[in-house]
Amino acid sequence: MKNEFIVLIFILSLFLILIENNIVGYSIALALTSITFRNLKWVDRGIGYLLSALAIYALAFAIDFYVGPKEYLHIDIPVVDVLAPVVEEVIFRGLPFLVLPRWAALIFSTAVFALLHPFPLLAFLYAIALTLAYLGGGLASSIVLHTANNVIWTLIYLHLL
Repeated sequence: MKNEFIVLIFILSLFLILIENNIVGYSIALALTSITFRNLKWVDRGIGYLLSALAIYALAFAIDFYVGPKEYLHIDIPVVDVLAPVVEEVIFRGLPFLVLPRWAALIFSTAVFALLHPFPLLAFLYAIALTLAYLGGGLASSIVLHTANNVIWTLIYLHLL
C-alpha cells in the first residue's frame, strides 16, 4: 500500500508542476514530496526513490522552463532563483550525505548534478564548489551559494548585469 501511495504522490506532483507554469504547483509538489519522504527509510528502500523523485522533478522543470511560453518569465525567475536552489541542494547534498556513505554522496552529488544541467563540465566544477560549501557550512551555505549563482546568471540572461 505504501508503494502505491508513493507512486500516486509522484504522479500528482508531476501534474501539479506542469499545470500552467505555476509556482504554486511547484510549491505543492515540493510539499507533497517532502511529506511523503519524511518517514521513508532511504537506506532500506534503496536509492531508487531518490532517483525517481529527482527524475520527475528534473523532467517537469525542464519541460516547464525550456518549452514554456516566455510570457511566464516573471514566474520562472523566482522558481529558478529561489525554489530550484533549495530543492536541488536538498536532493543533491542534503539527502545523499544523510543516507549514503560520504564517498558515495560525494560522487552522487557532483556527477548527477553535472549530468542534469546544461554544460556538464561547468556544472561539475560548480557542483564541487557547492559540495565544498555544504561540507564547510551545511545546507544553508550551499543554498545561499546556489541562489546567488542563479541570480547572477538570471541578471546576465536579462542583460541587467
